[in-house]
Amino acid sequence: MQGYGLQQWVLGLSALVLSACGGSSPSAGTGQVPPPDTGEIPPATGNLSVPDRRQARPIRVLLIGNSHASGVAPQLSRLLQLGLPGTDNELSFIGFVFLDSAAASSSALQQIDQGGWTHLILQGQKYSQSGTVDYPTSETEFLLNKGKAAGSQTILFPEHPQYGDRAEGQRVYQLHLSIAQQQSSCVAPVGPVWDLALLQPGVPRLHSNDGNHANALGSLLSAYVLYQVITGQSAELLPEQSSLPGSTAEQAKLQQITAQLLSSKQSCPSE
Repeated sequence: MQGYGLQQWVLGLSALVLSACGGSSPSAGTGQVPPPDTGEIPPATGNLSVPDRRQARPIRVLLIGNSHASGVAPQLSRLLQLGLPGTDNELSFIGFVFLDSAAASSSALQQIDQGGWTHLILQGQKYSQSGTVDYPTSETEFLLNKGKAAGSQTILFPEHPQYGDRAEGQRVYQLHLSIAQQQSSCVAPVGPVWDLALLQPGVPRLHSNDGNHANALGSLLSAYVLYQVITGQSAELLPEQSSLPGSTAEQAKLQQITAQLLSSKQSCPSE
């Protein structure tokens, strides 16, 4: 897609709109959904260590997720261009509503196995917004195992909290930490970074009008978190750019918040 450099977009065959709601319903957004076609998903076998690909050049990222990830993808691609100029970095996005559908898709599994990705980012684990229902995590663990076996540094991407829900970000983050205890992986602390940002005076609104998805500036904040986990380089070292959302002062503030939070949290086993 022109405008985002050398990344390619791997899109699904059909769109499914599934809005997140309260109670015990799983969290989701709008996703592009290739049909599942591999039948029953086998359990992950073994627990490989997470490859450290922070120094790899070029960076080649496969991002699998739903509408919460699709807004972050172009921002992250731009940050990789800015932070690592002169390299043919690539970012591909495959859209699913939930990761269990990705784990059942032979085309997605083939991409993981044969794509030569330095990093695999997974977003879209089902979770209960009320915290009253436990959804299986075996499909996410299966994808993590596949990614590591293919030589990718795996990164779990927990969603940001919904507007006004001060507990959701930490709850979703802790869920993904528990997955990483079962199948080793990096975990991007998106929720904790958002929590810190929302407490800061002068930080503009980060949510879209639906209170669920991020707006452009919120997507940029999540992209800063992922950029720092991917590269190991502080988000504060990135140049402010008029082509990115927000003013340069707002960008600098979000970079500072990201770097501050990540300096106190281990995101990957190799850190």
